[in-house]
Amino acid sequence: GIHHNPTKHNIMKAYRKIVRDSLPGDTVFLHFSGHGGRQVDLNGDEDDGYDETLIPVDFQEAGQIVDDDLWVELVKAMPQRVLVTSLMDCCHSGTVLDLPYQYAADEDNVVTSGDSSDNSTCSLQDDQSPETPETAAASSTVSEDARLYELIASKNWKRAEEFLDDKSTFNKEEKLENLQYQDSNGYTPLVKAVLKKSAPVSLIKTMINLGKRETLEVTNDSDWNVLHWAAYSNNVSLEVFKLILEKSNRDVIYAKNNYDKTPLEILLNRNKAAFIDKTLALLVKEQLLSDQKTTVDRLCTSWSTIKTLAWAHHLPESEKDIVLERPLFKAILNSTFICPRYIFISMMDLYMQIALVLVFSFFLRNAIIQSDTSPFLSLIILVVCFVWFLIREMTELMLTYLKNYFLEPTNVLDIIQFVLLAGSIVIIFASGIDDDLNPLSTIDHAVFISATCVAWLKLLFVVGNLYYNGAVFANGVITIIGKIVPFLFTSAVLLLMFSHMYLMWGAGHYYFCSQFFKSDDEWTCNLPSSYHETFSMFLGLNSEVQVSTFAISYVYGFFISILMMNILIAIICYSYAKVLESG
Repeated sequence: GIHHNPTKHNIMKAYRKIVRDSLPGDTVFLHFSGHGGRQVDLNGDEDDGYDETLIPVDFQEAGQIVDDDLWVELVKAMPQRVLVTSLMDCCHSGTVLDLPYQYAADEDNVVTSGDSSDNSTCSLQDDQSPETPETAAASSTVSEDARLYELIASKNWKRAEEFLDDKSTFNKEEKLENLQYQDSNGYTPLVKAVLKKSAPVSLIKTMINLGKRETLEVTNDSDWNVLHWAAYSNNVSLEVFKLILEKSNRDVIYAKNNYDKTPLEILLNRNKAAFIDKTLALLVKEQLLSDQKTTVDRLCTSWSTIKTLAWAHHLPESEKDIVLERPLFKAILNSTFICPRYIFISMMDLYMQIALVLVFSFFLRNAIIQSDTSPFLSLIILVVCFVWFLIREMTELMLTYLKNYFLEPTNVLDIIQFVLLAGSIVIIFASGIDDDLNPLSTIDHAVFISATCVAWLKLLFVVGNLYYNGAVFANGVITIIGKIVPFLFTSAVLLLMFSHMYLMWGAGHYYFCSQFFKSDDEWTCNLPSSYHETFSMFLGLNSEVQVSTFAISYVYGFFISILMMNILIAIICYSYAKVLESG
């Protein structure tokens, strides 16, 4: 046959193929010869604390094949009434299929069955030693301090609760010794119960109340406490996690395991893969940040912070606002963005933008209308602002993907302002630093008017960086404009249609137009006048507005008559609806 490299992908692909090809009544024989191993059980379904594994040739890159996966992909997926015989020629093969029972023959040829624990052996070389020599000869008797652990490991919940409630046979010290007992993997009875999905909440609550914080602080050799395991496991319910969290002190919450991770950091890293319920994640974060002395830096690294912000960013809009209002995200945002260099940049943006507004709104205007006023001061301010915005935009371009940069509306506004700023500096230089700016050409005048408009608009967004409600309003305006683009396009087409209908009417009245055409008194006879009058009526402008100022008038009409007035109406309606809703 054709030889395939025994990688993890190829081995699992072969198992899936045999499952697909099997039909009820078939007999299937499976044979695996290779290396077997075991690794720490992460979901609490193994009584010995280890998952059995098959080791493919690419295990260092792809990982080992865990018995949990073999159970799902092979055993559970196999059609009913298919007889499967699987021969596993490898170490730790006794329960590598994760079957719910064990079948073995003792030395007297007596068949036994029971709980699935790995009783398979593996021949060792002379220089090897067993992994756990303590378990080579298991004692039939249970030590006094391991009594509770054995009851929980065997899922005997009723006996475990009776043991903890018994005040006559066992004293408090004996119960505490049992609660702090650790098996060879470092699991305490509490950790074992937490990792088992079927453990009663009442039992876990009793264990925590009896053992108090000393039980929660117990760690294994890898420095994992019960909160680490609860943050990692899929089996922990919201109620159980809340119970553990409420009883945990700062030492438990801030504890770092062998991977230098706190429980919160483990939880954040699990969010992205959606392994745990979002409500649980949010509850934990809120609880951990309830202490005013808590800082994000102590709880998680910057990488986990970035992952958390990315996770929140991709939430639906309906959930995002609620999430960002929670204490953790406020703390993360404050820790990430409120630092000296960010505040410096924001304040410099504000100062520079105010300077531009002053120059275009007052200084340059005086230089234009007053012949004895030099634009030298305005030029100095514009050059300083130009250098600042050049450095800022170049830095942002180097740190941002080009596509993402241009998708941000404020960046587009920055570019427009930058171009107008450069144009204004050139115009002043061309006019002479010591001379007044009058007269200006039509193009020069249009540049100054446009720069004045953009400077004020940009100031609105810069203030929004420091004032939350201002940012909400500014972004709301951008969102609304984006939403009404189809409306504006359709309106423009219809207005052009009506303009030419008026012109056609004028053409049909030749004598009428011949009398008024040259004087521009009759707008139905003149193309520019027809456009101007039609758009003015749409925007609610005075019909006597001069054609020479139509651009400013149209912008004014759009922002004031259409956009701002409708936003005001929407705010009033929303506020009134809230009043009605709250009674």
